[in-house]
This record gives sequence, structure tokens and C-alpha cells, in this order.
Amino acid sequence: SDVCSSDLLDPTVPHVFEVKRHLDRRVGRFECELVARLPSVVVVRFPLEAGYGPVDSYGVFWPRRSYLVYHLVPREAGAPVRSRFDVLRDCRIDGVTEAGGEVSYLDLELDLWVTDGVPRWEDEEDVEAARAAGLLDAADLARIERTRDFLTRRHRVVIAEVRALLASLDRKSTRLNSSHGYISYAVFCLKKK
Repeated sequence: SDVCSSDLLDPTVPHVFEVKRHLDRRVGRFECELVARLPSVVVVRFPLEAGYGPVDSYGVFWPRRSYLVYHLVPREAGAPVRSRFDVLRDCRIDGVTEAGGEVSYLDLELDLWVTDGVPRWEDEEDVEAARAAGLLDAADLARIERTRDFLTRRHRVVIAEVRALLASLDRKSTRLNSSHGYISYAVFCLKKK
């Protein structure tokens, strides 16, 4: 199991909160480092200790998309770079500035894991349970199916987009180069793939 701790965050960079709202009204709040705030996307870094070693999880949030991406880059050689897509709605990034803020969204249960290019859908039983409990309406179910169809066909394109975004941030930002050596390492790992 993965261990997440705000003790692993860099205190010299701005922090934001990822606010994950669940269908049953639970709310998870995760403190993250702000990597970039662009007009249509926010990128955060969340360091964690995974079962296979230390990992930098880059969360990429777009308010107009029906999914987010966590791009998990191991800090030690040999472990796979993985990506996880969460199907969602109501993603909000408008409160994020260089001073902090929060990213929030409603999680619609379904996740897609991609490891070494191999996709695997997860939590389908949770979607069915939420549907049976009346927590998902017809619009949410249609959104889930459209997103599943899209990501089944296009997950590789989105992962390439995330990798290009991380590489671009690494090249363009002096602050990121000095404060987020993790991105340079992430880009190095991605170039090896």
C-alpha cells in the first residue's frame, strides 16, 4: 500500500490542496506542491512511498475534461512509470494561484491504470454500486461511458501529452529547474521509455 505524507513536500515551493469529493459526500484533502498554473491546466506534485519505492506523482487537472491524470514517476531505477486516469466531473482550478489555493472535483469512481503501456480498468464494481444506490444519474453514467470509450482508444495520446507538458515545464522554468529537480528526473525516465 502507498504511504502519502505532507512531510515529503518541499517547503520552499507553493502548496495547493487537491480536494477529491466522493459521491457519498466524503471529502479527501491532499496537500501538494504546485508545479504549474497555466490558463487551462494545473500540475501538482505529490511525493509518496509506493510499495515499489519512492514515487513522484504528478497530478494534471483540466477543468474542461472528464478525467484527470496522475503520472507516477519512480525516483529509483527499474520501477515502471505508471499513469492513472480518474473519471470525474466539476473540476475547478480557478482558485489556484502562485500563492496556493485548491483544485477540486467530483470523483465518478472509474479509474484506468496504465503500466508499461498496458491499460487496466479499475473500480467498475464501485460504479455499479453507486448506480444501484442512486448516486449516479443518467448524465453521470453517460459521462463515464464516453470517457471510458475515449480513454480506451486515446490513453496513449493523453499520456504523451502529459509527458510533453512535463518536459516543457522542465525546459521553460528556472524556478522549476531549481525547486523541482524531480521533473528533470521524470523527464529523464520518460526519455528512456
